[in-house]
Amino acid sequence: MLPPTDRLTFDIAIVGLGPVGATLANILGQYELSTIILERDPATYHLPRAVAFDDEVMRIFQSIELANEINAIVEVGAGAHFVDKNGKVLVNWARPQEVGPNGWFLNYRFHQPELEGILRKGLSRFSSVKTLLHREVCSLIEYEDGVDVEYKDLKTGKLDNIRAGFVIGCDGANSFTRNRIGRGFQDLGFHEPWLVVDVILKKHMPDLGPQSVHHCNPNRSATYVFLAGNRRRWEFRLKPEDDPIDISRPENVWSMLNQWTGQLFPQPRLQSGELLDDLVGRRSAILMRHEFLQQLPRQIIIKMEKLDIIAINDPA
Repeated sequence: MLPPTDRLTFDIAIVGLGPVGATLANILGQYELSTIILERDPATYHLPRAVAFDDEVMRIFQSIELANEINAIVEVGAGAHFVDKNGKVLVNWARPQEVGPNGWFLNYRFHQPELEGILRKGLSRFSSVKTLLHREVCSLIEYEDGVDVEYKDLKTGKLDNIRAGFVIGCDGANSFTRNRIGRGFQDLGFHEPWLVVDVILKKHMPDLGPQSVHHCNPNRSATYVFLAGNRRRWEFRLKPEDDPIDISRPENVWSMLNQWTGQLFPQPRLQSGELLDDLVGRRSAILMRHEFLQQLPRQIIIKMEKLDIIAINDPA
């Protein structure tokens, strides 16, 4: 490591620049706390993951003076239907369509890369916040007066380090920070692969509806998700006999999507990289769903006594 006299020192080091890390950095910037953000990826992750947030989150965005920009890219959520294999509605989980006591709607749908872009752009307002992309944290060493953070430049391979008064981990499900302080998950035993298909509608399709739909079909569970603008998502639970590679082929994805779209427009010819020719663009991926109980409350209590390393990351 560099000797202490040559090492940069910050009030706060944030590990991870997803929505949580970026929001926190905007808050710290408002308080003019010297902050460094170390993010492993070279750019915002290009695929959507999270799809919704509530009125309390919008109040946080309002507090960092980014609510107007974010409100322009979201849609008010209409709720969800849970239906049986015949399409009969079992549960109508409607969301209020009027502003609530927090001054915002109860539910918003969004496209995560757009949201992250606004949060990252907001950081440019603060000279006290420094962002380093494509940097992977390698070690955290605690001392009485702070934490030494060693990281690697993933482009050059060079190692460097800084000293921070506090380190806050916002580095997601595979959190280096959480593992470093010895807090993991309680495995609740739920592990399922799902085919997730994100599409961009290239023509108006009102018959799809504004509600998300959860198909409680014992043969194959599926979900239709209404997102902001012309973006939609379909998710299909894989069966034990399904081949993940084969089921991801465009013709097989189209076969499953045809349950929703087949009556709305004719089946188009398939092209590499396009699912619905000039109507719908898509990306698809097999994602493994897990269910864990993150051991955060006790962790935060213990580490707040020491005031050096804390994990606040979203494990989703």
